[in-house]
Amino acid sequence: MKNYTLFIGIDISKECFDVAINENGILDQMSHKRFKNNAKGFRTLVKWIKKSIFRSQNSQKNSAPARTILETKSIFATMKESAAKTLMNHDHIQIVIERLCQQLIESHEQFDQTCIIGIQAKGVLLADIIHQRLLSILDIEKIEYGKLDITFYRDDFRTRDRPLMANRTEIDFYLEEKNVILVDDVVFTGRTIQAAMTALNHYGRPKRVELLALIDRRFNRHLPIKTDYVGQRVDSLDHAYVKVELEQEQAYKVLLFN
Repeated sequence: MKNYTLFIGIDISKECFDVAINENGILDQMSHKRFKNNAKGFRTLVKWIKKSIFRSQNSQKNSAPARTILETKSIFATMKESAAKTLMNHDHIQIVIERLCQQLIESHEQFDQTCIIGIQAKGVLLADIIHQRLLSILDIEKIEYGKLDITFYRDDFRTRDRPLMANRTEIDFYLEEKNVILVDDVVFTGRTIQAAMTALNHYGRPKRVELLALIDRRFNRHLPIKTDYVGQRVDSLDHAYVKVELEQEQAYKVLLFN
């Protein structure tokens, strides 16, 4: 079987991404294109590279290198960092989480009648951190905590071009007459929160539902949704993209792509 290699070269400047894709180092098998250095340009770049990879896969028997690039997405890491503005670093996020926990304690004391629900998937990462920190501060063994998947409650899930990947819902208690703290990483249009509210009804009628978010993009709402506890409010254009990274314990950060 003939070896096959796909080379991707990316030159990053303030104005644009200059990208070249070459197959097997043969000059006449090179594609070249430029993309604006902003959020929209980056998304278009990613789509173009993916199409090139799939096209190469269809024409080659051995396309493992191309699959590896696509699955790991490591080729995009440097570009993402260069196109982004850091809104919050690790230390800042730790301070904000501490503040949010203290605000929750002020409102709910020992959490006797209050539970925490994280929205899958990114909201769960934040909810995990909040939940563990509250247990530590209050020095108690348990605060009821669940994880909610809203995939099939979204108002657009039947209109997507690609199938949606659902996560697990893990709620082993009733919400009837409980105070619910609903947690998500970013509140944008409000549609995710609307879906979450609908999904919660299957677990009982809560006494009260409050919303906690690390980032609130308050001027981008499509629905009348309001946060009760917020880390930082970000006023940005509709096409801007905010990414919250909480996967690595010592490397939390929030990035803004304009």
